[in-house]
Amino acid sequence: MTGTLKRIVKRTLPGLYRRLQQTRQHYALRRLGRRLRPVEEAVVGAQGLVVQSGPFRGMAYINRALGSMILPKLVGSYESELHGAIEMAIAKGFERVVNIGCGEGYYAVGLARRLPRARVWAFDTDGAARSACRKLAEQNGVAERVQIQGACGPEELRKLTVEPALVVCDCEGYELALLVPTNFSQPRACEIIVELHDAMDAKISETILARFAATHAAEAYEQTARDPRAYPGLHGLSAEHQLLAVDEFRSAGIRWAYLVPKQTGVAARPVKEPHDQ
Repeated sequence: MTGTLKRIVKRTLPGLYRRLQQTRQHYALRRLGRRLRPVEEAVVGAQGLVVQSGPFRGMAYINRALGSMILPKLVGSYESELHGAIEMAIAKGFERVVNIGCGEGYYAVGLARRLPRARVWAFDTDGAARSACRKLAEQNGVAERVQIQGACGPEELRKLTVEPALVVCDCEGYELALLVPTNFSQPRACEIIVELHDAMDAKISETILARFAATHAAEAYEQTARDPRAYPGLHGLSAEHQLLAVDEFRSAGIRWAYLVPKQTGVAARPVKEPHDQ
């Protein structure tokens, strides 16, 4: 379908256009799955379903990821831009974590393991994600401290921030509506790690950083390339399979921010290279 025809169909037959796009994405994912299957078999066969490096090294994993690729999570390269921020937040010893958009539980369960005194509230509007997160929590022996819920709105966020909290947010653009200082009971007592979906609204980063400028120091992180050589568990694979194992297959321009209350310290420094923790 040519570019002109695509625009005409999108404008005049939006329902058909959406179905065509969904079909195209479905077959693209099937093709990608066929390419990744031998890589997954090699990684799991050699290392098992266990996170091999990064801040959540040693976490037992399930056999799928929701809304992301499983291989970077098993390898430990997943969102390596945030590894330094995650370690800094963990060092603060938070006893309350709010994970908005938890997926299958990579951050919710990983932080529960690293913060043994913490209670974690994990939110996701996808029922399959909530079920997977529950399974991952049980598998890692932290289910009693991980409370899994559906949508997180302003009321839920206010209730959960009456005490100091670490908020980890990846909610596909909803951060623009939710992350407002007045939605936090104690904004100055909370640290926020958020994925900024500027592809959905170009003003998300600018708006959120401006909202918290008076109370928080902010560090922004841009998406960077992965170096498979940094992950020893991949050394037995071909160069092509190593690259596929750390590829998160994200669109360009992904950004994150780490917001730290100004009275408690400075923001995290960017992580230049992924590395084992």
